[in-house]
Amino acid sequence: TGSYTFTALSREVSWTAEMFRIYEYDESQRPTLDMALQRVHPDDRDLWLRLVGAAADGRPVDDVGLVEYRLMMPDGRIKFISSLRALAGPEFDGVATVIGSTMDVTDRKNAEDALRLAQADLAHVSRVNTMGELTAALAHEVNQPITAVVTNANACLRFLSGDAPDLDEAREAINAIVQAGRRAAGIVSRTRELFRKGVPHREPVDVDEVVRDTVVLLEGEARRYKVSIRS
Repeated sequence: TGSYTFTALSREVSWTAEMFRIYEYDESQRPTLDMALQRVHPDDRDLWLRLVGAAADGRPVDDVGLVEYRLMMPDGRIKFISSLRALAGPEFDGVATVIGSTMDVTDRKNAEDALRLAQADLAHVSRVNTMGELTAALAHEVNQPITAVVTNANACLRFLSGDAPDLDEAREAINAIVQAGRRAAGIVSRTRELFRKGVPHREPVDVDEVVRDTVVLLEGEARRYKVSIRS
């Protein structure tokens, strides 16, 4: 963790030795805002300039909480920075001076990313194991709409093959085929998602729909063990 001061009127900057190490400048150089800005990641420069601009204009530094931004080194390496700042106390009375600290949290961020990936891998393995146990139930679940497609397709052919085709009945049979096909496609799509490897994401879930889908998946096991399910 390094610390610094920035005086708005003179735009004078002072750094501790740790600041030079974090920004990777030689301590023989005189620190300036431009030197620091050169190291700030292009996508985070607007944020950094807003923080500096408040002090440069003599305005209160409202953002006294922890702010995170990135540095980009000349060789392309990325560093993650946590920064705290506040207006200086009475010893700088009459001079708009900001005192701040800068912490290099790159190792911590890398460890957090590695932990998230490990958790995602573990969740993926767990899902694959669960899917292995549910293979028979899934085969039954997919077989239901496929059977419905075949049955309704045969019925549709009968409705259309007579001397006076029954178009209304044929239309209903075709609609049933479409619904069964969508159901089968949905089952395959959700199963594929369970096997897909990636970082979990959060989204709203209809719990009632989850319960209904689960009941359908468990129908075969429920019948086998004579279990009655009420929802």
